[in-house]
Amino acid sequence: MKILLTGMTAQQANAASHMRVTNYAGYLCEMLRDMGHVCEWLDPHFRTDLSYYDKVIVGVAPITSLGANRTYGALNLIYHLWETDKLLLLIDAPDPAKVKASLQAIMDKPQNLLKPFFAYRKEYDEACEVPGTMYRAVELLHSEIWPAVLAPALPWSTRMPVEADLPDGARGQVNMMSVDRYVLAKFAAPAARLGDNLWAYEPGSDRKWLSQQNVTWPYEVIPKSSRTEADSAAVELLRNSGGCLIAPDRHGTWWNTRYAMALANGVPVFTNWQETAHIGSTWSMLPQVFERYAADTARQVAATQLNEYDLALETTLRTKDVLEVILEMTRRKV
Repeated sequence: MKILLTGMTAQQANAASHMRVTNYAGYLCEMLRDMGHVCEWLDPHFRTDLSYYDKVIVGVAPITSLGANRTYGALNLIYHLWETDKLLLLIDAPDPAKVKASLQAIMDKPQNLLKPFFAYRKEYDEACEVPGTMYRAVELLHSEIWPAVLAPALPWSTRMPVEADLPDGARGQVNMMSVDRYVLAKFAAPAARLGDNLWAYEPGSDRKWLSQQNVTWPYEVIPKSSRTEADSAAVELLRNSGGCLIAPDRHGTWWNTRYAMALANGVPVFTNWQETAHIGSTWSMLPQVFERYAADTARQVAATQLNEYDLALETTLRTKDVLEVILEMTRRKV
């Protein structure tokens, strides 16, 4: 198949972003190419020749957010492909409830979709020439049944919380897809080393979580900026740390590369144990308990966590099979 992968944000539509800080869309693109598909990862444009593609995957983000600077091209694609079998949607950012809230905000005040404040966005002038198209695309996302949706999966992820946060039209349409085999392979270290008594910390929108862990080691925030090659700096920090703390978001844990990146480097990971506990005993350990026994057990905990995480992941082949079925299926009409 010829597949276009695009979306409303740079992470969804710009291949250069994956080179600086690897992201879900980039790994999804790699998977599609490994499956034998021609996957073009490009910005959405009003002039895109849709007849060339068999499938178009459009990433959706909160359309009122500053980072969604490719919104208009993406809305144009959604509008023109909504009634076809070509369209799939992608949700890849934490807190998908913001997508629903932003759609409602535009439904309440349609004039805000094309307000001058958004003139910095790509193809703003083209969007202003077809305001009806832009508003209709928002209305479709807000009120109609969605096509199939792809979303990132952790080994303990389920689709219900994601669907609950999205518009009602997404119910039953979300497909949780893991790409962590690619992350583990990319960041695998030749040999794990025992780091210092220091936490590498990945913040989430739950700002209270870290203070509730009662840890005594100091922490350093994992580099995150998409304007630099932050992954290299993140790996360096992880390799010098005794463990990795990943804060959940307000609605629970959400996929990012730091889980598999840390495990691939022999670094134990601690996040919301209520979600992770069912994949294995080491995933129910509290970080303050780990601190007490780290000198003797850190390597064993890291190795067991990686094994339990690995067993809980779908195999790459199985994930590819599921994705192939999604690509082949026709859109469900109701």
